[in-house]
Amino acid sequence: MREEWAGRITEARLLTAMTKEEIFAEATSVYDAYVEALATGTFEALQAYSRNLSERIIPRGVETHEVVGMVTCQLKRDFT
Repeated sequence: MREEWAGRITEARLLTAMTKEEIFAEATSVYDAYVEALATGTFEALQAYSRNLSERIIPRGVETHEVVGMVTCQLKRDFT
């Protein structure tokens, strides 16, 4: 599932300032945060992950819409 998510991020041309390995690591992290949110019924971990992600990668040249797109990439495909 994580590999599929990383592939969707790449196909959507998101996080283009990052390597494929970095994209896979981020896809794994966000996937794990979603699983935790679903398991606990709370979204604090996902919110914290999103803030941390933005703080780490926006200074590297990643655009805000890419961050939002990455975090919602799986959801868009699953619910449309």
